[in-house]
Amino acid sequence: MDYKNNLKRGTILPIYYDRNKIVMTDGENHSDITSILTPEEAGNIRHIGRAYGIVKDSESVNICCFCQLHTHSEFSILDGLSSITGIAKKSSGVTAITDHGNIYSLLKWQKAMQDEGKKAIFGSEVYVEDFRTGEKHGKHLILLAKDEIGKKNLFILSSNAFYNFYRHPHVSISDLQKYHEGLICTSACIGGEIASTILDDYESAKMVASNYKAIFGDDYYLEIQRHGLKNEAAINKLIIQLARELDIKIVCANDSHYLNSEDKFAHEILLCINSKKNLNEPHFTFEGDGYHYKTDTEMIQDFWDIPEAIANTFEIADKCNLEIETGHYHMPKYPLPDEVSDDHYFCTLVDKGYEERYKNTNHFTDPEYKSRLEYEKNVIISMGFSSYFLIVWDYVIWAKNHGILVGPGRGSAGGSLVAYCLKITDLDPMEYGLIFERFLNPDRVSMPDIDVDFEDSRRGEVIDYVKSKYGEDYVCNIITFVSILAKTSIRDVGKITGNEYLAAEIKKEFPDDALSISDAMKHKNFSDYIHSNTKSEEFLSLTEDLENTVRQTGVHACGVVISDAPLKNYIPTALVKDQNSENKNDVKLLCSQVTMTEVEELGLLKADFLGLKTLSTIGNTINDIKRIRSEEGLKELSYYRQIPINDPYVYEELSKGKSYAVFQIESAGMRNLVGNLFSDVPEKLRALELKYNLVGFGERTIGDGTDKDGFNAELQKFGDELFERVIAGVALYRPGPMDYIPDYLSGINNPSSIQYDTPLLEEILAPTYGVTVYQEQVMFIVRKLAGFSMPQSDTIRKAMGKKKQEILDEYKPYFIYGSGDNVDHHTGEKLNIPGCVSNGISEDVAEKVWGKMKEFAKYAFNKSHAATYAVITMTCAWLKYYYPVEYMTETINTYIGNTDKVKSYIGVCRYMGIQILKPDINYSHSLFTPESECIRFGFMGISGITKAAELIENDKNKNGCYKSLQDFCERGIAFGLKESNIEALILTGCFDGFGHTRRSLDQVLKKMVVTAKKKLKEQDTEQLNFFDTGFLCKQEYVIDIPELPEYTDREIADIEHEKCNLYITKHPLDIYDNVLSRYKIEQIGFLDESEKYQGIYIAGIITSVKTVYTKRDNLPMAILTVEDKTGSISVTVFNEAYNSYASVLKENACVLITGSVGSNDDFGFQMIARSITDLNILSQTIDKKVYLRLPNFEYINQVNPVLVKNFGKTPVFVQIEKRLYRLPQSVNAAPKFVTEITSIVGTNNIIIK
Repeated sequence: MDYKNNLKRGTILPIYYDRNKIVMTDGENHSDITSILTPEEAGNIRHIGRAYGIVKDSESVNICCFCQLHTHSEFSILDGLSSITGIAKKSSGVTAITDHGNIYSLLKWQKAMQDEGKKAIFGSEVYVEDFRTGEKHGKHLILLAKDEIGKKNLFILSSNAFYNFYRHPHVSISDLQKYHEGLICTSACIGGEIASTILDDYESAKMVASNYKAIFGDDYYLEIQRHGLKNEAAINKLIIQLARELDIKIVCANDSHYLNSEDKFAHEILLCINSKKNLNEPHFTFEGDGYHYKTDTEMIQDFWDIPEAIANTFEIADKCNLEIETGHYHMPKYPLPDEVSDDHYFCTLVDKGYEERYKNTNHFTDPEYKSRLEYEKNVIISMGFSSYFLIVWDYVIWAKNHGILVGPGRGSAGGSLVAYCLKITDLDPMEYGLIFERFLNPDRVSMPDIDVDFEDSRRGEVIDYVKSKYGEDYVCNIITFVSILAKTSIRDVGKITGNEYLAAEIKKEFPDDALSISDAMKHKNFSDYIHSNTKSEEFLSLTEDLENTVRQTGVHACGVVISDAPLKNYIPTALVKDQNSENKNDVKLLCSQVTMTEVEELGLLKADFLGLKTLSTIGNTINDIKRIRSEEGLKELSYYRQIPINDPYVYEELSKGKSYAVFQIESAGMRNLVGNLFSDVPEKLRALELKYNLVGFGERTIGDGTDKDGFNAELQKFGDELFERVIAGVALYRPGPMDYIPDYLSGINNPSSIQYDTPLLEEILAPTYGVTVYQEQVMFIVRKLAGFSMPQSDTIRKAMGKKKQEILDEYKPYFIYGSGDNVDHHTGEKLNIPGCVSNGISEDVAEKVWGKMKEFAKYAFNKSHAATYAVITMTCAWLKYYYPVEYMTETINTYIGNTDKVKSYIGVCRYMGIQILKPDINYSHSLFTPESECIRFGFMGISGITKAAELIENDKNKNGCYKSLQDFCERGIAFGLKESNIEALILTGCFDGFGHTRRSLDQVLKKMVVTAKKKLKEQDTEQLNFFDTGFLCKQEYVIDIPELPEYTDREIADIEHEKCNLYITKHPLDIYDNVLSRYKIEQIGFLDESEKYQGIYIAGIITSVKTVYTKRDNLPMAILTVEDKTGSISVTVFNEAYNSYASVLKENACVLITGSVGSNDDFGFQMIARSITDLNILSQTIDKKVYLRLPNFEYINQVNPVLVKNFGKTPVFVQIEKRLYRLPQSVNAAPKFVTEITSIVGTNNIIIK
């Protein structure tokens, strides 16, 4: 409605009907709006008697004739289809979201309605215990929050309900009686206790209604709906009768589950997703109709005969005046004596830590360090975050004191000197140019965020400590929501509607870079394909209806909320199953009902407790090497930060591309980059060794030279430079920055090629060889060139990184020309930015620098994070270089439950020349263990032995080693082993040391188990008297073991693979080492799934072959699983390749495959085969040559295509007119080549020898 006003957007103006006039009032003025209403609006208001005018803008007002108080969004998971924004847009002005059993939509709903200038009401359709019996039958009840008290009580009821769970979270009647204040209650839909009871038992329904009225008084309403259900009219008639008898008001509602009536079919499919049913089988769907979000007119027409039921929606809306407060912090208090303030204790700890870090160093009195420390302390205190730092300090120190490894830092917190002094982080930010304002900007007040890595296996202990310190009710995890993505929606709709083929075809055409269906439709080829037939259009429209709908809840990987009061005071909580947990039991975690960002908006402290497996590897390796270092006469390492990160000898090893199993740099792409980053190290290292006549770094320096201090000083300086390269390498190796890697490497190898747009940039960019690598460098550039303050520089860094164009448009002129009299919009103070021009930099150069910064800042990395994680990288590299056996042992143990990882790292061991000793019943332990210069296979690496492994180890520790298989069986059966456990141990070689073949032991196992069980039963039941002569005469019965031939090597390999999913004694590829050494073979386990590879070789065993047929042309193709010593991969063999290599595609065949590798959304990480060669055939051609006899030189043109097509390693010679010529091409002299070449030259004109 057009209506000029100067009121705030969203202001509600009451409308009433009085003496044939429709009047709208703002409290002071009463305006007759009859003439400017539409006839429909006017008719509705005359009938109901009231309405709302809701200010849209200065020119118009929305008319609300009905308030929707029963609305389900997509957060009624897999039951509601309506999006939050969709409901807000369709709302006429006042709507409540009432999702089933939760308040997940809380802040999202408020924001959506605020964006539309409308009034949000907050509620939930809870499941409630039966009032009569207290049983949990999932009865429905609507609760709406009127005010802050109601909000708090709604949070409590919703949170407590998850502890009263049966199929659904149930609100208890006793809780309703305690926490009803500030809440409005309606009797809900046909699923409510009254509506479901009243037809059969009116008096019981009356009793329930009376009890609810006793609790809620005038805030209790009886709800009626009209969806055309069976008996609905009769039920509504009785509810109206009941309302009159008990003087309870009636309110009408619509059980809305989707936005528009045409969404009904999409909603039915959503219900099928929930129930895991297809449309062609019996499945749940809603009875009746009208479950869409109805317009005001639709609702008024539906309930025209009961106008008071419509008017009462306004009465309820009048009562509900709640806005969720944001931006007010509820910072938990670190417990201190009353007389000690947070700020004082914080400063005391920081100053003490500074002394511990820097005493006896030049930095202790360095003015720059002192000034930086005081600045950080003042900022933290002024922003009110002292207690936050104390809380983080406390749980980090607790972890360290309890032997739990803590990472050196993560994210921007690595830039804080205060965090370093408190030992929250472990890398000096001053040494590496890390910036505090990147972490905490005093001009932009926001919650600090200190992420901390803990040993993955002990992370839970730290969280438990925090819960015990602050209270279980004060600490929880954070919920996440998983949505139905575009391709998942296509798949689901295809399966449920029986259109799998169409879905597969659409997914095949779906653009790789499209993130949504709307994105995909922007690609002309895909759009043309969809519009080519009506069925595709209709199908995709249906999938788009489901896209982005919430599918399930999850638990944030690391986020934990800590509050200053029980969390239910501030947020609703829920018990949520962690979908990513390795714990297969149905264990649920207490979580917020709001997301991570919403937790922070609501002013609660979010702390990130991350689990890092690599820290477990490091800690266990350090424990393993204590004895070795003692024998070497070296100082014991008590903590991993004692390990140098600047040892040039370690970098020399990395220069060879040997970074397998090293954190962050083990992928093929990173190995290649690292090799290039450190390609100059060997030459420079040899030069230093010659100069000083010494070798070795630090504690390992030896030689005839005398100046060890000078030698190590130069090595340290060189090592510091190399560590900076690691930081840069980690930051650059990502999409976007990768484009700058050639420039960075060029700067390393040819420093004279580096050019700077202005000499002022040299100091900032010289450490990264002229390339902008880090976000922090952007901050330094705007400070040095244009005079930005540090907080202002962080504003630019953030705006560039998050593409906030309005801020960039504002600040670009300031960067070039200065800010003049302009003021900061946040602080109200003058910006005082001098600008580049006033600093002697030309306008053109300033423009150029700004453009480069803006482009690179889109991808630039946080140096603080790259630097702290580089510490972990180089710690791993050092341990692997000096203690390879111990490091690889613990790397395998860290991933003992992940067979693919174990297989991969065993492959690395073999590549490194470390022998993996087969498992032995007396020498093996539960985990893998170092043994001499080898690694002993652990019992937990054998499938099905995980639980038994600990029992075996305990028994050996208590009763000593086993003397025979029979001894083991008798002891093992006694402590609970199963026959299958013992069989697995036999077949994987655990009893080989007793001198019998595995076949022999397997043959006699059953008899030994029967005997062991019989003996155990006799011991348990006979209880012979000591003087019983039978007891005295009993003799041990020794079972003879037959001497049977051993299984073949291949049989042993196959059995081991079956039992362990890897090969232990020998790998079937071992016999082809001579062949494979001639090719650059990629290890499957170290291919990076984020990369694409072209024209690479893999060698492996075909473990499965599946022949399929193309749906379009019915042509054969194959899907293989190929496994090498490090892992396995799916290989697709399309029809053209299939026709050429079908004879090779057999299970257990050892093959060499060339092709491309990459990730596919539908099929995951896979290889597309170009050629496949049987290694048996290939091995027969090694060290051989191909000789062809040709009649003339022109014949070379005929054979050349075959030679090119079969490119390989075997040289080719041709004889023409009794002279022999070597051709430039070499070939893969496999049977396919022989067949093709013979067809040209004939069988008598080719020799391979």
